[in-house]
Amino acid sequence: MSPFIWDHGSVLYRILLGIALAATAASAAVTAIHDVTVIDGTGADPKPHMTIVIRGERIVAMGPVSKVRIPKGARVVQGRGRYAIPGLWDMHVHLWYEQDQLPVFVANGITGVRDMGSDYARTTAWRRDCENGKAIGPHVVTSGPAVDGHVSDSKLLPVMVAITPEDARRTFDKLDEMDVDFIKVLSDLPRDAYIALAERSRKWRMAFAGHVPRSITAWEAIDARQGSMEHLFGVFGACATDPKDVLGTFSEEKARELFKKSALFETRQTPTLTLWERMAFVDAAARVHDPHLREVPYAIRATWPKPDEEIKSANTERAAALKAQYDLARRMVKMMQESGVEILAGTDTGDPYTIPGVTLQHELELLVKSGLTPMQALQTATIAPARYLGWDESVGTLKQGMVGDIVLLDANPLADIRNVSRISGVAIRGRYLSKPQLTAILDAVK
Repeated sequence: MSPFIWDHGSVLYRILLGIALAATAASAAVTAIHDVTVIDGTGADPKPHMTIVIRGERIVAMGPVSKVRIPKGARVVQGRGRYAIPGLWDMHVHLWYEQDQLPVFVANGITGVRDMGSDYARTTAWRRDCENGKAIGPHVVTSGPAVDGHVSDSKLLPVMVAITPEDARRTFDKLDEMDVDFIKVLSDLPRDAYIALAERSRKWRMAFAGHVPRSITAWEAIDARQGSMEHLFGVFGACATDPKDVLGTFSEEKARELFKKSALFETRQTPTLTLWERMAFVDAAARVHDPHLREVPYAIRATWPKPDEEIKSANTERAAALKAQYDLARRMVKMMQESGVEILAGTDTGDPYTIPGVTLQHELELLVKSGLTPMQALQTATIAPARYLGWDESVGTLKQGMVGDIVLLDANPLADIRNVSRISGVAIRGRYLSKPQLTAILDAVK
């Protein structure tokens, strides 16, 4: 199978294939990022004048310039005045379009994604090509089809239906046979089916994540050991004395009690503030005219609501109510952080007016605006995803022995989190892509 779905004669295919083959050849060589300031993702202070040496997929040395020798014949990347951070993860995306957007994620600094529902065969084929060096793309973990109580409302999102406990157990077995990475649940899953699915997931140690179904409370989802809750669905109601009037009866006391329990049971929260911002039509005009939209294939953009329709929707009464809920979501995020809840950065990229990587950069900005420090925001997209996945011995921080997933920035993200967009280069699985190579990926999107 071709690593790209575009015609083999297209300019895009030839550019990306050339980059992929060059990266494959370079993977056996050595790359040294010399005299760079390292922000290693652990929360430690930045370390200036460091050298990082990558051989194959791994960081084989990292230390002060005076102590780390650059191997003869290594490709040397000048890091002076630049900042190296761990590769970023977007923990809520949908790879549900036929167009392969994985190279664009990498070009925008994303070295890992959690796919929350897509065509499993297509997504895993893309992943296999990336892992084998035939294509450029991030690490991918995927649920395949989500589980819900009815057929999908969207032709893009495949769903397995489970209504009874017996349905849920059969569905689990089918997904397990497919070898999915985790189970994703949606909002209309019936209570008994949810409980049976959660029980089966615990028994077989399968990760279990997604929406908090309307049939379940967030408190019960924590007890069921749901690994992560997405979009704050169900969380709002659990923090109010009257779940039908969240804005009017929100209780900070109840919220902090819930978040304390969430932290205790290591239930992660993926608030997707960018989703709430989009639903409330905040800054709609700027979003629909964002020049980065050219990084999304036209065939995808053509399926989205028209820009004038999107802007017009910003003036509705419903938009005003959603804006109040968006403001509350940001307030809750700060309380989560203070309560010790591990927050995962996610965006729902795949939705209209989302851009692979760019929307994650904006999510980090919103997390900082909600009260997190830039370091805390960075960790929601680096060490926190790694810990959640159980991969923290390989990714999420920068040190000797880790996989060479590195984003090289032209400015300090701890001074201004928006500097995560000022990308000079990206190493994915140890393969370093320079700024011209990343630009070629973005310029090739049609």
